[in-house]
Amino acid sequence: LNSTFNGVLPLFTSLLPKQGLGVSSNNRIPATFVLYQNHPNPFNPTTQIEYGLPMQSSVKLTIHNLLGQEVARLVEGEQDAGFYRVQWSGRNATGTAVASGVYLYRIQAGNFVKTSKMLFLK
Repeated sequence: LNSTFNGVLPLFTSLLPKQGLGVSSNNRIPATFVLYQNHPNPFNPTTQIEYGLPMQSSVKLTIHNLLGQEVARLVEGEQDAGFYRVQWSGRNATGTAVASGVYLYRIQAGNFVKTSKMLFLK
């Protein structure tokens, strides 16, 4: 758990097994929009991506290959202010395992946009 969360455990976990995703939230609210480095990185078979929203926002969190093509959409929709954690299992939108390599994860929340790199190793 990222130290920014001060050891606060998620209030709920919702698993979406078809895409190998899990999303959770807790009751703390960040001062600004933030996207943390995924962990573990490099990863196999799963990694966690954490982000924070200072206000209710329309959020889209996507995974892209180095050609800029969208591989998976992890989150899309309105979310309340707070910290969130999403688990990605290295699978694309159809549930097929992706190849080893560098991937980009990108968040769009309100006017906030940030992209970071991660490494998937098989």
